[in-house]
Amino acid sequence: TTSHVAPRRGAMARKRDVVARTLPIIVALAFAIATLNTSNRLSALRDEHGRLEQLHRMATSDLKKLMAQRDCKEKLDALEVTHAEDLATHVSETQMKIEEYEGANKDLRDELEACELAKTEARASEGEALAKLESSRNEAKQLEQEVGQMRAQGCREDPPAPDAPSSS
Repeated sequence: TTSHVAPRRGAMARKRDVVARTLPIIVALAFAIATLNTSNRLSALRDEHGRLEQLHRMATSDLKKLMAQRDCKEKLDALEVTHAEDLATHVSETQMKIEEYEGANKDLRDELEACELAKTEARASEGEALAKLESSRNEAKQLEQEVGQMRAQGCREDPPAPDAPSSS
């Protein structure tokens, strides 16, 4: 029985010897593979970190631009509101001035009509006065002629009053 057990022990010893010699190689290979995988992952992570930093810089720049645009838009909106309010105020004030001018213009037209009427009346009165003046001049000429005739006749009497009927 010992001869039969001895080969088994020899085979086991050989297996143990093979395992003992190959185990450090397998561990070293596993460590090398793990190190290589870790190195590859670290390299990929470094690349990803670089891309993320670049994206972060771009995003920061874009964010600053967007914030500046938003600020400009808010300022522009405020300016538009202010401009619209100023414009509405100006339109309202202008409308009030137009209404004042229209009222003043109507008053001036009324005054002009009154002046035109007074001018027409004055012309009519002037015509009447000129007619009376002409009549008075004619009457004075007539009286002068009568006085001239009386003097020519040698009459020393006073001439008759204009209202009294003449004897001639």
